[in-house]
Amino acid sequence: MPLRQAPRRVGDRLVLRYSGSYRTEALVIEEKVIGQEGDALVVDYIVLEGDPPMHLRVRMSIKSERILDVARVEDHLETPGALPDYELLMEKTAFATERNRGLVSRSPQTCLVGPEEFDCVESRFDVEVAGQAGTMLVARHPGLARDIAGEVTAVDGTVLYKADLIEFERGAVVADTDASVALGDPWVE
Repeated sequence: MPLRQAPRRVGDRLVLRYSGSYRTEALVIEEKVIGQEGDALVVDYIVLEGDPPMHLRVRMSIKSERILDVARVEDHLETPGALPDYELLMEKTAFATERNRGLVSRSPQTCLVGPEEFDCVESRFDVEVAGQAGTMLVARHPGLARDIAGEVTAVDGTVLYKADLIEFERGAVVADTDASVALGDPWVE
C-alpha cells in the first residue's frame, strides 16, 4: 500500500486570499515551510494584507499536522507564542455553513493560481447559511493533498466566503528526512 504523501514539505510557499461578505477587507496570508526539525515541520504564517501585521512560526507534526509549538517572530527573532495565537489566525480564514446537504456534482475544471492555469477537480455542494439555501464550491488539485480554492455563495449570488490560492511554489522532494534546506520547484511532484 502506498504511503500517504505529506501535504506540506520544506520549500513550499503559498499565498492565500480570503474574502467575501464575511470580512470587510480581504485577508492575505503567506504560508512558508522553512525547515524540518526531526519529525516536525517549521511553518511561517505571515499576514500580508487585511489585518495588522503578524508573523507566527509554527512547528507541526509531519505525520498528523498536529501543532506542537507556536512562536511569534518580530525582527527575525522568535519569542514564545501560544496555540491560541495560531487558532485565532486560522479562525479568520474559516467559514462554516449551518448544514451541508451533500455533494451535487464533481467535475474536472481549469483552476487559476495567479496567472497560471492548472487541471483541478471542482466539487459542488448544496448548503444552508443563515437559514437560506446556498452553494459551496471546492477545487482540489490532484497532485496536492489540499484544496486550492473554495467559495460559499448565497442563493441571491452574494459571495459570502471565498478562499483563493494566488501564489504557489512546491518544495522539492528531499531524500534525507532530516533535511532542512528549502528548495523551490513550482508544481512538480
